[in-house]
Amino acid sequence: MSNRFDDEEKYDAKALPLLRRRDLLKATLIGGAASGLVALPFMHRAMAQRRPDAPAKRVLIIYFGGGVRSSVAFHASPNAKKYNPWGVIEGTGTPFSLGKLLDDFIPTAPIVNPEQPLPNSLYTLSMMGGWRGTIVPRLREVANRFSVVGTWNPARGDHYRGATEEPTGSPSGLEAGLLSRLGTAVDAAGGIPLPVDNTPTIVDGSVVEPDASVAPAPDGGTDPDGGAPDAGAQPRVDPRDQIPAFHVNPGAMFGHTNDATARFAPVPLFGVDGLPGRTNIDGDDFEAVGRDWARDPAMRARLDQRRARARVGWGRGVVEQYAADREARRRVGERLTANWIDVRDNDNEARGAVMTDSGLAPLTNGMLHELFSLALGPDPDGAMPGPYQNPRESGFYRSAMDFALAVRLLQLGSPSIVVEMGGFDTHSGERRDAPARFRFIGRIWSTLQWLLSRMPEPGEPGKTMLDRTLVLTMSEMSRDPGTEATGFNNGEGSDHGSDASTYYLAHGIMGGGVVPGRLVGSTSTTSYIPPTSERISLRRLQATTLWAMGLEHDNPEWGFPDVAPITQLFSQ
Repeated sequence: MSNRFDDEEKYDAKALPLLRRRDLLKATLIGGAASGLVALPFMHRAMAQRRPDAPAKRVLIIYFGGGVRSSVAFHASPNAKKYNPWGVIEGTGTPFSLGKLLDDFIPTAPIVNPEQPLPNSLYTLSMMGGWRGTIVPRLREVANRFSVVGTWNPARGDHYRGATEEPTGSPSGLEAGLLSRLGTAVDAAGGIPLPVDNTPTIVDGSVVEPDASVAPAPDGGTDPDGGAPDAGAQPRVDPRDQIPAFHVNPGAMFGHTNDATARFAPVPLFGVDGLPGRTNIDGDDFEAVGRDWARDPAMRARLDQRRARARVGWGRGVVEQYAADREARRRVGERLTANWIDVRDNDNEARGAVMTDSGLAPLTNGMLHELFSLALGPDPDGAMPGPYQNPRESGFYRSAMDFALAVRLLQLGSPSIVVEMGGFDTHSGERRDAPARFRFIGRIWSTLQWLLSRMPEPGEPGKTMLDRTLVLTMSEMSRDPGTEATGFNNGEGSDHGSDASTYYLAHGIMGGGVVPGRLVGSTSTTSYIPPTSERISLRRLQATTLWAMGLEHDNPEWGFPDVAPITQLFSQ
C-alpha cells in the first residue's frame, strides 16, 4: 500500500493522527544545528473552564533576551551607582523607581546626558494621517498607570539555569514554557472564539460603527461562500483559522507545531520580515515563516515521506513531526497574508477601532507604522526621529514593527504573544549601548499603554483593549553590579552570577485588571535582597498569568499547583 503524500488531503490524513498524540508536545532543537533532538513529554488536555470573572482575555509578554539589568529599569536603584550608573526618573510618585534611561532624552555619543529631555514635538504624530497631530505621552506621564512585580529565584544565575522557566519553552527539557501552558489551558477550556471585528467604516465622511453582535467570518469580512454574513449568524469556522499563541522573535528556535495543535503550541514568527506578502504568496519568491517555508508542499511531502521510510521507530516519528511542522507554518503563513496584517506596507488597510483626538477611527497600518516608528526615539546624533539614518536596517525598527504586528495578532484573537528583543547580554559595551536600548523600552511601554487604552474592547462597550490585555516584561535574570566608582565592570558592561541583583528581577505589568501604582515583591535597592516574606518566585508570576485569564492556574496537567497567584495585584 502506497504511503506517498501525493496531495494535501493525503498529507493531512497521515499527519493529523500522528500529531494528535498526547505523549509528545514537540521535538525541539537545542543549541543550533549541531544539537540532538529531544522528545518532550506533553501536557494532557484535561477539560477545564474559564472563570467568568477573569479580568484578562489575552496576554502580551515583552521579553528582554540576554538578561536585562533590572536595577536600571523597573524598580531601579536610586542611589547605588554600582547597581545603576545612570540614576532614576524624578517626580513620578510611584512606589518603585524607574531608571532614567527609560525616560526621553537626546544622547550625545558615546555617553548619554539624561538631563537633556526631548521636546514633545518629536512625538507629535502627523497632522496628515489618522492621528491628526496627537501627542504621545512620555513614560514619566504614564508611570502611575502600571505596577511592578519583583521576583526572586536563587537558581537563576545564568541563561542555562534560567531556561526552565522562560515563557517561550524549556530548552533544557525539564519543564514546559508558559506559552505552551497557556495555550493548552485555553484549548482545554474550549478554544479561542472568533473575535468580534469592531473596525468602523467611513460613509460620507462619518464613522459607522459595526454591529458588535455579529461575529466576523474567518476571512475578516465575508462568510465562506463569499457573501456578507447574516445578522446574528455564526460563520463556519475552519479549525485552521483558530489562532495560535505566537512568539515573535528573529532568532528563536524551539518546539514544533502542527495543523492539529497549532491552537495551543507556540508558533515562531521570525519578526515582521518573516511574514509572506500578498505579492509573493502565489509566486516563486516565498519569504519564510519560521525557517522552513515549504515552497512546494507536494514536493516537500514526497521528500519527507522518503526520509520517513528510511527510518523506523522514534526516528521516523521525528521526521514526520518535522513534516507536519512545515505544513503548519505554511498554513499559518497563508492565514497571515491578509493585507491588513502587514504593518509596514499597506497604509490604508485597517483592523479594529481606535479613539483619536478627533473621534473614533479605523486603526490603519499607516497609523500603526507611524506610531511605533516614533517610539524608536531620536537618532544617536540627534539628526532625526529614528534611531538610524536608514531605520529599515535597524534592529530597533524591526522590533518596533514586531510590536505593531503583535497588536494586530491580539486583535485577530491570539490569546498569548511574546515579542522578544535581544541585546541585553551586555558583558561589555553596556555604557555605550544601554542608553538607546533602554530608551526604546520606555518608548515602547508608554506607546503600548497609550494605544491599547484608546482601542475599544470588541464586544464590551465601555472597556478598552488594555482593560482585557495583560502586558508584562520578562527576562532570564537580572545582572551583577559594576564597581562602586563607575557602575560597570572592566569592559564597561555587567555580568551575571553571584550578586543578589542577578537573582532579583523586576517586571513591569499593566492592563488586564491590574491595579496601577503598586510594587509587589519589594526589596532594598541598595542590596536587592528581598526579605523572606517578600520573595515571589517567577512561577507565581506565571501562575498569575494563567489565573488572570480565568484558567485553572493550579491544574497539575498544565498549571502551577505548587504556588498561588498574586491576587493582590488585582484587588483594590
